[in-house]
Amino acid sequence: KQHKRLIEQGAELYAEHCADCHGKSGEGVAYKYPALAGNRLVTANSPANAIRSVMDGGFAPSTQANPRPHGMPPYAQQLSAQEVASVLSYIRQSWGNNAAAVAPRDITAN
Repeated sequence: KQHKRLIEQGAELYAEHCADCHGKSGEGVAYKYPALAGNRLVTANSPANAIRSVMDGGFAPSTQANPRPHGMPPYAQQLSAQEVASVLSYIRQSWGNNAAAVAPRDITAN
């Protein structure tokens, strides 16, 4: 039951904070927003890089060809450790991804 609620909460948070860029099915947008479905960073044994991406955000460097790159905002101030764990667990276990759930203690340890 607890795992099911974790995934349900993650789905709600994903719809609210992530789907506009990464797509409803984690498909992303070519050259703008990475796909999360089948993404090795998302499904790595250690969730550390995925946690850092959500907490700290990230932006590609500006180049002459891409002067205003798309980026991901940081969510460290918006989402609790429980919420980050929920959304990452949802992402790591959706759209064919098959990685372990993330616990709130994983968020605070990174």
